[in-house]
Amino acid sequence: MEAVELQLGIALQPLRLEAVDRVLDEIGAGERLTLTVFNKIDLLDSVDRLSFRRRYPEAVLFSAQTGEGLDDLVDRIAREAAATDVLLSADIPYREGALITLVHEQGTLLHEEYLEDGVRIVAKLPARIAPRLERYRTE
Repeated sequence: MEAVELQLGIALQPLRLEAVDRVLDEIGAGERLTLTVFNKIDLLDSVDRLSFRRRYPEAVLFSAQTGEGLDDLVDRIAREAAATDVLLSADIPYREGALITLVHEQGTLLHEEYLEDGVRIVAKLPARIAPRLERYRTE
């Protein structure tokens, strides 16, 4: 019975992905960056794995049970996140200490210079954080 359920699950996969895309569109997240990850690959034989890789070449195959594919998943998440980084130069006033801390914690600091009334930074920042520094942007 398990093999039949597995084959049925594989056959239904395109419909599941369509349903996920539809829900993302409905909640206004359809344009967001997505990463397709297939879990439980430890249940697939080599033929089924090859089939998944051919049908979904951009997907990450992963097994939470065995940890197989975890390095690939972490690497892919890091690459996708870095691709959305924004290079930004800004003069941030000292009174915005929390913002300066955020740059240090969430960004990659490329240059930092302490000025009389603030900090001049050049950093790569996640796209979700960059708008918070827009008013202090220097270029």
